[in-house]
Amino acid sequence: MKTLKIIILLIAAALIVAGCNKDDEKDIVPDTGINAFYIDGIEYPISKGTIHYFTENGPDFGYVYIISLFSDNLYFDGENATGTGYFINMPIYSQHADILQGDVFRSNNKLTDTDAYECVAVLDYDAATEAFSGVYHTDKGSLTVQRNGDEFELILTQASANRIRGLEDFDILSSNHTMMFYFKGSLVEFELEFEAECELDMESVDFSFGIDYEHPEKYLEPGEQSDLKAIYVDEVRAAIGTYLNDINGVLKVCHWVNQNFTFENAGGSMVGKENVNELYEGKTLYGCHTSALMISSLLRKLRFPALLVETADVDWAYRYINGETKAFAGHVMSEVFVGGKWILLDNNCSYVDDYDYLNPYISTQDPNESGLFVFTKGVDSWAYGLNDISFSHAHLISFVEHISCYEELFYTVNYNWKSE
Repeated sequence: MKTLKIIILLIAAALIVAGCNKDDEKDIVPDTGINAFYIDGIEYPISKGTIHYFTENGPDFGYVYIISLFSDNLYFDGENATGTGYFINMPIYSQHADILQGDVFRSNNKLTDTDAYECVAVLDYDAATEAFSGVYHTDKGSLTVQRNGDEFELILTQASANRIRGLEDFDILSSNHTMMFYFKGSLVEFELEFEAECELDMESVDFSFGIDYEHPEKYLEPGEQSDLKAIYVDEVRAAIGTYLNDINGVLKVCHWVNQNFTFENAGGSMVGKENVNELYEGKTLYGCHTSALMISSLLRKLRFPALLVETADVDWAYRYINGETKAFAGHVMSEVFVGGKWILLDNNCSYVDDYDYLNPYISTQDPNESGLFVFTKGVDSWAYGLNDISFSHAHLISFVEHISCYEELFYTVNYNWKSE
């Protein structure tokens, strides 16, 4: 059995898909002395209400308030309902987070509006069985919401309405109905998380990203971007001296890169622009992409199979969803085969030797961070299609769009990062 909270969410989601009708109608104002809604002129008294708030990252509206008004014998605690009666469910969509914090909110669903609303009335609802006798929908008329402290005054002028099939099915059964309402009183406020439906077939997602981990020798072969000239490899070999094919050898190479290159923050403008020879000659690295490229390319030439791992920042994704940032954030590291297993190597030479290369979630060294999530791998960025930063941005946006699918994988590992 669905809780009433879920039903309210389902109605809101269906309304978002249905869109708004923009027809003008003549304003007929309900009796402002009675808390009630009216269907075809029949009065249905209402005595209490709730307001939920959540963000909805659709193409048109960034924020959603859901106001629900209930009759006497229907009780709702924010999650579950009991009793029988009737109720109104009204999502209000806006590009502004604070639309109901000011004195007066008005919308008549004009095409030029940055705000819109819709309204569904449910008659003879039985919370125990979820049965009802009728459901009516309108997105017409003019809505006014006036707030004075904890008290709200809501007026929907008379609007044409359709009787629809159900709470999740908006097929029209009959038209030429009317709806309006008036309510004055307090609303119980709830915070509500919108649980987006996963649109990916997670069983078909390949988190190996096509890498043949059982044959690491394949990743001794460089790509076009990472084929470092022999003369440069010899310079590095001479500089680091004798090394073994073990973790100490890997760290020697990593530390040499950090000690012999300068670092400039190019804001992503150099991503995919230069090959490893150009980077070596300039002795300048421009961020995590080029740092990981140089480290992995050198390791490969020194007989350590290596790959690039490109990730999205999980904390960033939620900030992006909430409209707190328009910038992008991720990280690039290396996977290295050493000591008979794959390890994860960061550009600062810290590493994870209990690494699960098939798990796309990566816990970071900072326990206050939510971690990273892998979205592609390869011998170099050109090999997986990255010739400029737009490739990474497209994958980061895709991660945001499907984050509800990936959330079950978050926090599934807690790595012990080592530094030597």
